[in-house]
Amino acid sequence: MYKKILFLLVLSSLNFSYEPKLLDVEQGVEIDETVNGVMQESMECSKIIATCIAAATLYGIAQDQITYRYCPEYFTKGFHKDMMDSWQGVPVLDRAKKLFDNNPDNPTLRATIWGVVASWWMGALIGIPVAIACRVGPWPKMNYQDVIKPLVCTLGLTGTSAFIAGTQAKLGCRKLRYEDVGDSARFYKNLIAHNAAYITGPAWSMGLIAYILRARYELSKQEAFEQQVLERSN
Repeated sequence: MYKKILFLLVLSSLNFSYEPKLLDVEQGVEIDETVNGVMQESMECSKIIATCIAAATLYGIAQDQITYRYCPEYFTKGFHKDMMDSWQGVPVLDRAKKLFDNNPDNPTLRATIWGVVASWWMGALIGIPVAIACRVGPWPKMNYQDVIKPLVCTLGLTGTSAFIAGTQAKLGCRKLRYEDVGDSARFYKNLIAHNAAYITGPAWSMGLIAYILRARYELSKQEAFEQQVLERSN
């Protein structure tokens, strides 16, 4: 009799000590899955942001290749010169300034330096809300490959807006703040074109975000319809 009672007590104690271990294991699995999910989402968002940065940088380089050759003084005098003087002693930027100063006869390199410096951060600012629009919410998620084509269209619209603004700009009676800028009309047209790109780029990006949200909504409707068809067929 006592042996049976002792056996039951030991068995109950074993069960009591074993169940929390199972619970800990289950919790550990859930935590691992949560961490993996967060890391995966972070990686996908990073890819989208990186895509936007790369696209904006390439756009900036392409635009500056044109505008530098149209009016080099726009990049070597005026506020660009003031800005570049502030790069002195700043990591990376100081190196870029030396490359710029040491290659006066290389417009491609000079335009590339300004294209990168002046554009990558805009890609980052645009990429964050684009990544949120692609990944957050209950609708089907989109990855960086899905963003490439509409992003190219967005940059194309930005470039078109900058081109129209620059070509239609007229110096008129406006007095430039900086003197000795060479051809004032060309300097001013470059200024208007670049400002137009900075203004219309984010504006067209709002359209990109709206397009992404609309596309995800349509995908959710399509998936719901396919699910209904599958349920009816079963």
